[in-house]
This record gives sequence, structure tokens and C-alpha cells, in this order.
Amino acid sequence: MKKRISRLLYFLMPVVFLLGGCGTQKEDMVPIKVGITDDIVSLDVAGTKDILSETVGRCVFSTLYTFDEKLNLSPCLAENAEQVSELEWIFKLRDDVKFHDGTPLAASDVVFSIHRAMNIEKAEQSLLVIADIEALNDKTVKVTTTDQMNNLPTLFVRTSTSVMSEKAMSNPDYDVNKPVGSGPFKVIERTERKEIRLERFDDYFGGAAKSRYLSFVVEPSEPNSTAMLLNGKLDILYRVAANDGDYLDLNESVNLYQTDSTKTELLILNPRVAPINDIRVRQAIACAIDKQSIIDNVLSGFGKAQSSIIPAPILGFADFKEYSYNPEKARELLAQAGYPDGFDFTVLTFDSQRKKLMEYLKMDFAEVNINLNYEFLELQEYLDIVGKGTQMGSIMSWTSNPDPDSTLTQLFSKAGHPTVNQSGFTNPRVEELLEQGRMETNTEAREAIYQEANQIIAGSYYAVPLYQPAVLVAARADIAGVCVNPQGIFGYENLYRKNQ
Repeated sequence: MKKRISRLLYFLMPVVFLLGGCGTQKEDMVPIKVGITDDIVSLDVAGTKDILSETVGRCVFSTLYTFDEKLNLSPCLAENAEQVSELEWIFKLRDDVKFHDGTPLAASDVVFSIHRAMNIEKAEQSLLVIADIEALNDKTVKVTTTDQMNNLPTLFVRTSTSVMSEKAMSNPDYDVNKPVGSGPFKVIERTERKEIRLERFDDYFGGAAKSRYLSFVVEPSEPNSTAMLLNGKLDILYRVAANDGDYLDLNESVNLYQTDSTKTELLILNPRVAPINDIRVRQAIACAIDKQSIIDNVLSGFGKAQSSIIPAPILGFADFKEYSYNPEKARELLAQAGYPDGFDFTVLTFDSQRKKLMEYLKMDFAEVNINLNYEFLELQEYLDIVGKGTQMGSIMSWTSNPDPDSTLTQLFSKAGHPTVNQSGFTNPRVEELLEQGRMETNTEAREAIYQEANQIIAGSYYAVPLYQPAVLVAARADIAGVCVNPQGIFGYENLYRKNQ
């Protein structure tokens, strides 16, 4: 009997790790195909912010640090790191790492990659805490920061800090769609909006992947992707539509994997555009949303209502329910703000799986005379618009890692890139708290710091947390080694087919 696998012990951060064994030569030639709902933005992960680029990027590239299957910080390209003074860190590199072109990893590659990530057009602004990075020798890197940062290694978990081959990227003929990384897979071919084909890198320092070929197949239609899984044209659904969860769980040819996530679905409100600039309008929008109805009808129960920017049980979680579902209060607030007859409200998003969510939001807003218009855009178009700050509202999701600094710094600080800090939020007290949090080593003190920051952000109503969806992943029954944790990001190096 097929059983649902639920890992409710893992409550800290979204990535799916896949563990397993090896197959025969003949069947090993058949790729494991993973269905995704949208294309990646780019294979140049230094300049991307989307989760799909990160997912594929982690198959191709490696970072100095990573999170293990239980979301504990773990060395990757680095053997260890030592804070030698308030502002200085020393990173020792592994000596067994090769890039896909056979070139050994050197400290100069790390320096090159971090400098590039800091200076690229869509730079990771939080990297600007780095004042200097230098190679002390071939396997030692020194990082100097502008301010004390006791959690610096967590910065080098992000895919934007992936280490590239300086030699390969300095070649004028370098093809970004065939990048040279040091991860478990190398890229065979990318066909935009269709497929990304990967092949095992046999000299991967973590051990050769169990499957020779892996493909990410773009299929925007939920019904089509579900049908493709059932008829064997796909082996895995990267994300299962909630309304298909129970149906797939009953199908003997498929295994459904479920756990709590640390992902939060957010309605971002942009106060640079009227009437969203009035806090009473933002509060009215929050009061108009029936989150439990969304959980029941949009997520089919696979999730829970959320009121905190930082999800439970991440450090800094603070339950904020001052303006919970109350249509009458919403109408009062709109009248006080000068909109007794409501207004037209346009919200942008990029994922067709949000269609049902948008319809339920439209019904909720209609109850308080807010006329919701929503637009589904291609991901790059969406990022271009929100990056300019001209939208009224936007829907995005954010997956938090165990250190809250990453979430709050990127979403709600001046260091956040405009495509991530989509509301343009800045607050002097929050900036001060974030700096304190990076310097503090006591866990209880950090908890209080991030709870205060979380409360300030929530009270501004620049964002309305909607829900925490469950992580739902489906795989055909002959796919072994699937292990799901709360971040919902796959790691594929040990995925394999049974009975090969």
C-alpha cells in the first residue's frame, strides 16, 4: 500500500533532498524528468532571484556553505570558517573540488565570483556588507566586512554567491546557457520555455550522482502536468497543485510527499502608488481577506493561515492579528480614508497556479467594494515592473531559511533588491535592529530583536501574509530516494529509479 510520507519534524527551511542508489547502464540513459510550471530566468545565478533558477542552479553550481537535509548550516566548498576578529573571517577551501572543465577550485575563483555577484546589475545588495575579499593562498580566502556579522557563513549559502570558474568565464566564447560549475550536474542544453537537460558530473566532490541524466520540463498547465505525471511523461512534479493532492495520494502509481513549509505567500502593497499610500487602505485590504476560506478552498486544507512575515518556527516569529478578517472594519477604514465606494485595485503575479487564489481574493474584496483586477505576467516581465515600483500590489512567495536576517534584509530593508523588496519598505529602527541581530550571538536576544522588527514591518501593512502552504511533491512510484524538507527546493544528486 502506498503511503503518504509526512516529515513534520523538519520545521526550518525549504529544500528537497534526494537520497538513493544506482541503476543499470541501459535504463540509466533515460532521464529523470521534473515538471516545473515556469521557466527559469537564467542559468547565471549571480543575477537571479527566482526559486526555479535557484533550484536548477544548485544542481550545477556549489556555494561555500549550504544547509543539510535538516536545515543545519554545513560546509560545502569551504572546509571551515573562522571569525578571527570582529570584522575578519578566514575560509579554508576543500582541496578535492573540480569544475566541470577539470580545472581545480582555487581561492581566486571565490574572490572572482563574490566580486562579480557584488557588482552585477541585479546585485545581491546584502553582499555589500563585504568590504574586501582576498585570496591569502590557493586554498584560503579572507573576508573583511563593513560591520560585525557573526552569521557571515549564512550569506554564502545563497545561490547568488555560487562559485564560478574564473578561467571559464574569462573566455570571450563563454556560453551562459552552458555554464561551468562544480555541482553534481553539468548542462547539456537549455531550450527556453521548454526544457533544461543536465548530465551527471562524474568528478563531483560530493560523489557522482546516482542518475546519469536529469531534465527540468516546463509545463505551465496544472492539469497537463498532473496528466503527464500519471502517464509517465514526467517522473516528478516539483510542486503539486493543492487541489490535486488528495487525488494523487490515492493513485497507486504515484507517491505524494508532504511536510510543513517555511514558505509564506504574501500580498505586497506598494505605498508609492495611491490610494495604497494611505495606511487605512492597506489595513482595509488586510481586513477584507478571509484567509481560512483560502486555506479550505484554494489549498484544499494543505496549509495554514499566516499573520507573521517570518513563519513559525523560524527565529523571530510573531503572531500579528490586529487586523484579521473583518469586512465591516474594512468598510469603515475605507470610508475614513475617503473611499466609501471602494476603488479599483490591480495586483500583478506570474504563476498560473495562483488563478484560484486570485478569484477568491476578488470575491473577498468585492464584499468591501474593492474591485480587484489581476494580471498574470511572464516572470521576467513581472520582475521588470515590480523592480520599477509602479505596481499597486503584487503576489509573491518567500521561503525563509533558519536565519531570519536573510528574509527581513532582502524583503524589508534598504539592502533588498527592488525585485524582492517590492514595497520599497525602509525603516530606521528596522535597519538598526537588523544590524544588532547580525552582531548578537545570544539566541534569546536575537529572538527579541527579530520579533520587534517583525512587528514593526507587520504594523506598516506594506505586506499582508496570507498563508503557509504545505510542501507537496509527487513522484512516480519507481522513483526512489525522495526526501522532502520544509524549503521545497530539490537536491538531485542521489535520485534514482528502482530496479535498474
